[in-house]
Amino acid sequence: MDPSIRSLKSILSILNNVGAIDENRGVTLEYLMVVLSMSREELTSIINNLIQLDYVSKKADDSELYYLTPRGVLAASSIYS
Repeated sequence: MDPSIRSLKSILSILNNVGAIDENRGVTLEYLMVVLSMSREELTSIINNLIQLDYVSKKADDSELYYLTPRGVLAASSIYS
């Protein structure tokens, strides 16, 4: 499997598993960096792709909390199907 696809799936899975499904339950980039052992640059690039795909959203304020959109929840759930 392409490493970038594996990374996308890993991020979707982690956000789903920790319950980051709305802006009140979002997680920080730093949290994801630790859990995924990724650099900020690599993770930011992947997160931006997921935002463009409407799988992930960023909280509207300056807190930089990331969470799954409804479409992202469906995509994360389909990983296990």
